[in-house]
Amino acid sequence: MFKALKEEFRNYRGFEFSFIVLAMLSSFLITAEASITKPIAHSLFMEAFGVTFFPYVWIAVIPASFFVVTIYNMLVVKIGCFRMLFLTVLAGAVANVTTASFVHDFAPWPFFFYIWKDIYIMLMFQQLWSVINSTVNLAKARYLYGLFFGFGGLGSMLASMIPGFLAMKVGTQKLLYFSIPFFFLLLVAYYFLMRARRQIEHVEKITFTENRVSDFYEGILLIKNSSLLRFILLIVVSMQAVSTLLDYQFNIYVSSFLTSTNERTAYFGWFFGVVNIMNVMLQLFGSFFLIELIGLKRSHLSIPVFLASSLLGFLFFPSFGLIAFTYGSIKALDYSIFGVVKEMLYIPLGIDQKFKAKAVIDVFLYRSAKAIASLAILVLPLWWIDYVSLSILAIWTTAVAARFRHVPVGE
Repeated sequence: MFKALKEEFRNYRGFEFSFIVLAMLSSFLITAEASITKPIAHSLFMEAFGVTFFPYVWIAVIPASFFVVTIYNMLVVKIGCFRMLFLTVLAGAVANVTTASFVHDFAPWPFFFYIWKDIYIMLMFQQLWSVINSTVNLAKARYLYGLFFGFGGLGSMLASMIPGFLAMKVGTQKLLYFSIPFFFLLLVAYYFLMRARRQIEHVEKITFTENRVSDFYEGILLIKNSSLLRFILLIVVSMQAVSTLLDYQFNIYVSSFLTSTNERTAYFGWFFGVVNIMNVMLQLFGSFFLIELIGLKRSHLSIPVFLASSLLGFLFFPSFGLIAFTYGSIKALDYSIFGVVKEMLYIPLGIDQKFKAKAVIDVFLYRSAKAIASLAILVLPLWWIDYVSLSILAIWTTAVAARFRHVPVGE
């Protein structure tokens, strides 16, 4: 397999090779910045509001993501991909600097910063992957997508050392200044990525159809009219809902064992550092070998089946170690094998579906699933959460089996 990969890469020349390298670099920079911002936003929120307030902020993400996706779908048509990313990066940098300087001067700010963190990180991924899905064909995606995710995992793994090592020395909010160089380098990489893409022969041109309805609802209509998009929606919502339920249980254990903000920031940095190591291994090697060895159908099925098995273990033997393993597993799979097989589903779709419908699914509905899971947390007893998660995983498994029922097992 490695020999085949080596031979394949020898066929890339000029701008096509440049595009691949710049896509890897962009993925690295996005995840590196996110690995700095995410544990900080997490710790600042827990310091200000406590773990029991998480469901409320997850619910508040719904109107915020609706607004952001509506603006995104409107602007990307008018100003293009690079200018759209520039505005996203500018907003992210301003939010980080403001938080680092004034977070304790305005009591509700950690609430708003947590919401923004949840949205803009996904929006940056959305803009990169929409371009990748419009450039790479399905045959090449089987190995290239694992590499794109793998370099993203390397960025996460390396950058997570910043809060892990420095939180106790520098202080939580001051670490946000370390994110600024990553924003700048991302803009440079994305600019040359788009330039390289324009020079590649026989690549799909990024043009959008004329709008007849609002930009957000156009994305909804695209999803409604495509069975493939509806399937993508179901598996994305399932993954995020189960992840949210496990996230809440994990944070309960963390708040019980670690009491200071800097301790939690350091722990989150190390925890996600370990998760990112798992990501890199799965992204660079696991996703490619899994798809090649057992096929796309079994790869899709293996994810909910493994998560259900891990969750059953925690259900029978509840402990901090097992919830950390289960939550870490779902985060590792979300950003590796699941991400690869999910992104591959977008390849045969049109430009509007890859940009507008994808933004609705991967940003708005992705975060809306988190809010729906939050309602379950608020309404149901804590011990019911595992049963809700298992039910969602059962629906997910059934949907995959139905979608691929006519696909041979090895494909």
